[in-house]
Amino acid sequence: MSKDLFDKDLHEMDIRRTQLQNRQDEVLFQYHSNLLLLIDAVRNKDDSEFDLRKTVNDNLCKCISMNRSIVDMSFEIAKEQLTQAFEKSGLVIKEKSNE
Repeated sequence: MSKDLFDKDLHEMDIRRTQLQNRQDEVLFQYHSNLLLLIDAVRNKDDSEFDLRKTVNDNLCKCISMNRSIVDMSFEIAKEQLTQAFEKSGLVIKEKSNE
């Protein structure tokens, strides 16, 4: 996204999200590579099957965790952008209290 649309904090959040997405792509590639190795090990009744199952499980857990972080960060960026847009347009949203 263009830096013109962001203030400094939003720009830094976007950079962190992009870095996390790049890291997730790497882990996802590792996951698929290890999954193919696991399928091959199961078909050939290889002794490395147990270790590969653990590795594939770890890769999948990392992907899910990273994806959750990316989604959370994207929502925070969207929330901040909407808040700024409403403030610039003169609309102020009052938060409801739980009383």
